[in-house]
Amino acid sequence: MATVEIIDVSLTEVVPARLRGRYFQVIPVTGTSSAGHSIEIAGWVLGRECPVVAVELLNERNVCRRAPVNNYRPDAAKIYPNVPEAAYSGFKINMTVLGLTPEIEFLVQAVLKDQNRVPLGVIRARRSWRRDTFDTNPPLVSVVIPCYDQAHFLSEAIESVLAQTYPHFELVVVDDGSNDNTAAVVNRYPGIRYFRQENQGLAAARNAGLRQTMGEYLVFLDSDDRLLPSALEAGLRCFRENPACGFVYGHCQFIAFDGASMRGLPPPVVKVDFYLELLRSMPILAPASVMYRREVFESVGGFNVALSPAADYKMYYDIARRFPVSCHGEKIVEYRKHGTSMTRDSLRMLRANLAALRLQRQHVKADRSKKEAYKAGIKFWKKQCGPGAVQQIKALAETGQWKRAIAGSWTLLRLCPSYLSLLMGDKPLPRKIRDWIERNVGETAPSRSRGDVSQQLVQQIRQVVHTRIPSHAKVIVVDKGDGGVLELDAREQWHFPEPKEGSPEKLLAAGSSKGSKEVPWMNVGSAYDFRLYEGKGRRKLLGAIKVMRTEGATLSAALEPVPARNTTGTGTILWNSRNDSESEIYVSMSPRFSGYYPLDSNEAVARLEALREKGAEFLLLPCTAFWWLEHYPEFKLHLEDRYRVIADAKTTDNTCIIFDLRCASPAKQRSVTSV
Repeated sequence: MATVEIIDVSLTEVVPARLRGRYFQVIPVTGTSSAGHSIEIAGWVLGRECPVVAVELLNERNVCRRAPVNNYRPDAAKIYPNVPEAAYSGFKINMTVLGLTPEIEFLVQAVLKDQNRVPLGVIRARRSWRRDTFDTNPPLVSVVIPCYDQAHFLSEAIESVLAQTYPHFELVVVDDGSNDNTAAVVNRYPGIRYFRQENQGLAAARNAGLRQTMGEYLVFLDSDDRLLPSALEAGLRCFRENPACGFVYGHCQFIAFDGASMRGLPPPVVKVDFYLELLRSMPILAPASVMYRREVFESVGGFNVALSPAADYKMYYDIARRFPVSCHGEKIVEYRKHGTSMTRDSLRMLRANLAALRLQRQHVKADRSKKEAYKAGIKFWKKQCGPGAVQQIKALAETGQWKRAIAGSWTLLRLCPSYLSLLMGDKPLPRKIRDWIERNVGETAPSRSRGDVSQQLVQQIRQVVHTRIPSHAKVIVVDKGDGGVLELDAREQWHFPEPKEGSPEKLLAAGSSKGSKEVPWMNVGSAYDFRLYEGKGRRKLLGAIKVMRTEGATLSAALEPVPARNTTGTGTILWNSRNDSESEIYVSMSPRFSGYYPLDSNEAVARLEALREKGAEFLLLPCTAFWWLEHYPEFKLHLEDRYRVIADAKTTDNTCIIFDLRCASPAKQRSVTSV
């Protein structure tokens, strides 16, 4: 169990010119420790000439949390009775320490309305793990079994849990909309909790089961696999010996459809950094061989439903990047290989695993060894899934499933073009598939689109919308705001984020980090916004200028580069009024020049709720916008907690996700921070 100890809290001197006063306290208090993985900072701060709008918490010069200053504080109002804003000068910050270094130092600073920062104090803390006393206080282990039309295997999975040598566990079975007798099988075993939901996929079923459990440790057992009797005991013993681990794991034994043992490859041995090995290959073969520490699992977030076939590896990446991982080396799972297993769908596995790995790109690009491991991992998954994808496409073509065969060929061309030669092979394909490949193989495989999604994807999304969304409904579409529309028949389509005023933002230039561009089309009297973004997709705004051209006058700015740690920089303003009269230059400042995408989850939620209040009824995320759910995790939780999913990635073949905004769940409503 995680513990947090507050070593010291030191307040900085008040700057009279900027602040009237400040006060904050930390829980747990100085000199004490508490079980858990978070600290709470609450207090008030009052500006003098410039009001305080927020308080930030920094660790190693990175902003970890930002809270608005708007809480009611009667103690501040009593101290400053003649200052109206004193009554609402309070703030509160909750900060988890999971994933941080054992010795932690936080800087607390006030953010003024003019965007200047004033330090308030420094908090020093220590994070540690308390060894669980398993003998005197045995922890509860939660085992979740998601099941979809696997009732014929389910009894074996249940009985393997009931046969565990470690007795302190709870078992939850999640029926993911099965069409067989799953419920009847569960009813044979008293004491097992059963939960049924509409079919939403493996990752969503696991998340649903997690919400029904209370254990300190978690195991997710697929309904067609079996735990060996000592599985839970081995995992807990490894945690006791390695209390700082985020998860521990063991090895598996392959079994056939009838449960007979199969010969498999020797279990991989990880001798280097586990995160590097995860990036490079597939060291964990069976999901049930992993035991998670619950508080670590929840700090990272649940399984990613958009990556359901590879949601477990997405979880492994996120935890191993921040926490130690240990392997106890024992065989604890019987992993069944059969024709109906999801892992046999090589095309889905190829798409999902490459997508999950590519989400790690932002975390590895600054480290050479991690970057090399990442590149090796891309090759590994192509080699792992490519041949199976080829055989799957051939089987689809031979059975006359032309639409799915062509879609699979497109996936292969986009992700593994080198395997097209295997697809052409010695045995000729039907002419319909062969002609399609010959037409497309010479074209460049598309990179991430800067404009509208492909026409094929548009058609697939329209079909989903036609069956799931009523006509004449108002639909928010997460797009790039460049004027492209999906033409959803009579349904009213709203761009999200909303386009800026004036004409849609269009790409002016792209390429290297330096350059210039002549723009001969600037109209006299019109204003133009120019924005510089890093990389592709307009996700990180680096600089912006607004210019207006008038007859006979010029005004321009030359800005010097600003070092990463500086908050100010040098610039030169050049002007020429083109006449003999005197001229004046005025300047104003705003807190920030907004980029196209929201700065954080709070802003994304606020923008969404503003559109909902205007009458929006549905939210549609095309697959080109799935990265939102990773980039804005609190935005994702807001959607999942409040609104019903009427089309998920699994049921739409990874083309889109649709949320019904018409009725928010009253029991799960969240407060939205205004922006």
